[in-house]
Amino acid sequence: MELLQQDRVSTALKYYESLNLDENDVYWYLSGGVKNALESKQTEASKMLTQMKSLEKSKIILDTSATNTAENFRNFSKFIKELDSLTKIIIVTSDFHKVRAEKFFYGFFTKENKPEWILSYLECSTCRQDENYHMKNVVSDIEKAINTNLI
Repeated sequence: MELLQQDRVSTALKYYESLNLDENDVYWYLSGGVKNALESKQTEASKMLTQMKSLEKSKIILDTSATNTAENFRNFSKFIKELDSLTKIIIVTSDFHKVRAEKFFYGFFTKENKPEWILSYLECSTCRQDENYHMKNVVSDIEKAINTNLI
């Protein structure tokens, strides 16, 4: 799974470089807690940060408490409310994960919010099958995330 995460970060960095923006114009919101405490104590957000050394002057927000996609978007929705309403939202995820991620996004944002989706294309042999399995839990995962107040 770490290769998938590395591919997402690489995709995000390539996209960012193509925009020729000043580092101060961009907030990077890196989300993900410890997924499997038996394998690692390092959060997914911190792992992403280590790949982004070239952006050390950027505004980087680490969300290390989210443990699933629903919590990622719940926490992100709280953060984004503090910014200018004209803030453009760009979400980087894997191609196989986009449909489910989009359902989670709209569980916390209105239809007026239209993010730009940047997709990475690396996937594992069971990624799409896993997504189909997890798709049935989207509504209940959103409800659980709303009813738990971790941050």
